[in-house]
Amino acid sequence: MSGRLPPPIDSNGPLTARFGLEFPTFYSGNPLNRLSFLRENYEFLRSTFAQSKYLLLKPTERYELNPLTKSDAELSFLDYPAVENHGFKGLYEGVSTDDEYIATYNSEEEEARPIVVFLGIDEADTESGWAWQEWQGRPYWALIWNKEEVVWDEQMSQFREARNLKVGYRDAAILAMAKSYLDWNNRNRFCGGCGSRTLSIHAGGKRVCPETDKAKVDADGVPVKRSFCFTRVKRSVHNINFPRTDPTVIMAVLDHTGTKMLLGRRGNWPAGFYSCLAGFCEPGESIEDSVRREVFEEAGVTASRVVLHSSQPWPYPNSLMIGCIAEAVEGKETISLKHDKELDDARWFPIEEVAKAISALPKDLVLGDLTKEEKEAEGNEPDLKIPGSFAIANRLLFAVAKTLAPPKAESSSL
Repeated sequence: MSGRLPPPIDSNGPLTARFGLEFPTFYSGNPLNRLSFLRENYEFLRSTFAQSKYLLLKPTERYELNPLTKSDAELSFLDYPAVENHGFKGLYEGVSTDDEYIATYNSEEEEARPIVVFLGIDEADTESGWAWQEWQGRPYWALIWNKEEVVWDEQMSQFREARNLKVGYRDAAILAMAKSYLDWNNRNRFCGGCGSRTLSIHAGGKRVCPETDKAKVDADGVPVKRSFCFTRVKRSVHNINFPRTDPTVIMAVLDHTGTKMLLGRRGNWPAGFYSCLAGFCEPGESIEDSVRREVFEEAGVTASRVVLHSSQPWPYPNSLMIGCIAEAVEGKETISLKHDKELDDARWFPIEEVAKAISALPKDLVLGDLTKEEKEAEGNEPDLKIPGSFAIANRLLFAVAKTLAPPKAESSSL
């Protein structure tokens, strides 16, 4: 599996002329057509099972989900026979809609049922033989694997920690979707309104609190109603729990002259390692206001103009990194860490130094930095170290250094 960076989005229209090329971020660029509008069509979902590829994720003691992989650089996608008896055999049979599926709810069966999520169709894979109406390609699903032992000797597969993988962009984007959906389902097994067990519907895209439970019937064999829950009150949106995504801002901050960048570091990071400031958006807050608040809280610097640059899904567990570039107000650029104790240090770095740190990174790898031996051999060990190209922080620093660095600091290898 190649780890090379993909090229920028090909476009020569007015937006590119005005704002420059769009560079993909790691975990983005999902190759699958999600076909979200068909997740309630159970005939369609059943039709995908036999020809699908399945990505397995296994919970850890730290409540993380590790994917099944062939190696550090390649995910392992299994065929239907390997997962048929682990959640898919008989799934969705006899139902056509979400409402019909909800009516089949049985709390005793649901407790033992693994979580499954439909990921989409790879329309470029024409060898699968799968087709449904006008759609064709290779379907993909993901599921949580709870069995203690898993052995597929012929594939040399094992579960590995997602953060340590060096997979390519395609696998990373599929993994980001699978991990985010499965993690959300796994953390929301019970209703926030009444505390009862919830049911995953819409092929893993929604959860509901069912009104009846077939595990409990009256004298006539009719499923009894569960206790009242306000989530079932009929309104425009009711009885539905949607997947959670946490908006998070991350920003490259320029001083008022456009010659320096504000970077911060935490105490547990490697020596010399700095990155962009970042933080969660708060309720009732715009992206721009969130950037200005976080810059002031973490570094004591007042920011004025904020522009959006790019975004990145970050499945740890379910953030959306919103990349921005901001500029500081003249006379309000003095760094102070007294407000928020999140950072151990923050500094203004000349853009030339940031450009040098970018040039020291490997150009053909998605993850990782040069080893100490490689850097010593090249004689290119910068004082400042920054995140690799898998992180949106790198893309923000690249954008600023490439655009604003003085000619001598620019490098054709950026």
